[in-house]
Amino acid sequence: MANVSLTFTVPEQELKLLEDYCHQTSRTKTDVIREYLGSIHQQSKEKLLSEIASLRQQLAEVKQEKADLEVLLETTVDHSSSIEAELQDEAEEARRESEEQFRAIAEATPVPVLISRVSDATILYANAASSVTFGFPIEELLGRPSLELYYDASERQKLLDILFRDGSVQNYQLRSKKADGTPFWVTVSLRSLRFNGESTILCAFNDITDRKQAEEALQQAKEQLEAVLNAVPGPISWMDAEGLYLGVNHHLAESLSLPPEAIIGKEVGFFNGNSPFAQFMHDFLASSETEASHELEVKGKDAVQYYLIAAQKYQQGSATVTVGIDITERKRAEEALRIAEENYRSIFENALEGIFQSTPDGYFIRVNPAMARIYGYSSAAEMITTVKQITTQVYVDPVGREEFKHRLEEQGEVKGWEYQVYRKDGSIIWVEENTRAVRDSSGTLLYYEGIIEDVTQRKQREEALQQQVKELRIEIDKTKQSQKVAAIVESDSFQNLKEKLKRMKKSREEREKQSLKKM
Repeated sequence: MANVSLTFTVPEQELKLLEDYCHQTSRTKTDVIREYLGSIHQQSKEKLLSEIASLRQQLAEVKQEKADLEVLLETTVDHSSSIEAELQDEAEEARRESEEQFRAIAEATPVPVLISRVSDATILYANAASSVTFGFPIEELLGRPSLELYYDASERQKLLDILFRDGSVQNYQLRSKKADGTPFWVTVSLRSLRFNGESTILCAFNDITDRKQAEEALQQAKEQLEAVLNAVPGPISWMDAEGLYLGVNHHLAESLSLPPEAIIGKEVGFFNGNSPFAQFMHDFLASSETEASHELEVKGKDAVQYYLIAAQKYQQGSATVTVGIDITERKRAEEALRIAEENYRSIFENALEGIFQSTPDGYFIRVNPAMARIYGYSSAAEMITTVKQITTQVYVDPVGREEFKHRLEEQGEVKGWEYQVYRKDGSIIWVEENTRAVRDSSGTLLYYEGIIEDVTQRKQREEALQQQVKELRIEIDKTKQSQKVAAIVESDSFQNLKEKLKRMKKSREEREKQSLKKM
């Protein structure tokens, strides 16, 4: 009979009681335990045999179940292999149909479509539209790294980061390049895709070069417009139909000591209440007019300024632009001109000298009343209407007119020019003229402008004086001649000559007497 080793665990407290019992009875722990086991052995033997018989019965049942399961498993394996093969065939057919549908859709779409491998970016599929867009034949696109299509290759990693983070990429703008290296703008959308059993990326492109160029042109035009608006030395603003500012130029913002963004969205007149500008704009916005202009007087701390405000509605009247032009200097100049014109008009109308403007062709543009009186006309209007040709109707000597014009052409002005003219009644008078040629900024002759004075009396006095001088000179000449004769007569030479003449005369008389006697 084989030895059986039995191990059991005794709690520490019970072990302590066992040791105390052994000590009191002078027995060993082995003897006490063996005696205890012997007492319970007989009681459990029958129970154990019964349990063993039961276990043997259960073991036989388990073996039978095992045999049945092995048969069932073998049958199931054979059936599942058949089903798996059928499923694989169905899956392959579905994949083939799916790929055919995808290729049909991809080839039909006008959008460039590429499929590239995630690991090395190799292009595995390209549709006809991608060939046209990138300028490569399809066979050259296949197997080519998609990195070669990026103008900046680092963009691909940025796209992958977004794709792996968000699951897709939508309308990401970047610059791509064609086969010849020409850059162009596209939007690209990405999605992860299993293609031919590989991890790939489905890429759809849209060429937006024309749109980007239009946007850049629009941005450039906007910047140019802003530069122009900010360069204008006057306030410019645009507002909506309710009178809320949509924008202002720098000049207006600086005049209000505010940044432009602090004005946008505010109502017109927010800075100065019911100002003349605010009132003008409220009236204009409420009207059906599409454009208007108005001069405004703005009273500042030190001086009054004047602005010409021009307003124009646009976008079917939903917005309005206003331009302000500082006309303060112009208003001052106009006022100065008005005063100067009044002074000139007063001088022109009240001068004693004749003042005129005439054309080189020979007719009067303007004459003052004094001019008309000098020439014997009742009014300036009558003289301008009557005189059609200065050369023949005014100048007594027409040649003098041509000489006068020649001097003006050479010198630009003529001073102290005296000549005779006809009055309305045909009488002749003397006038003195001081005239200048008026030219425009390019040097073109516009008209003659001058002053005429009637010097007839002076000329008559001068002629009388000249006659007196002439007569006096004759008288003086006679006196001088008499004095010279007297001096000659009284001289010894003259007396000797006189004696000689007397002798000669006496001698001639004697010869004549003798001749008569001979006859």
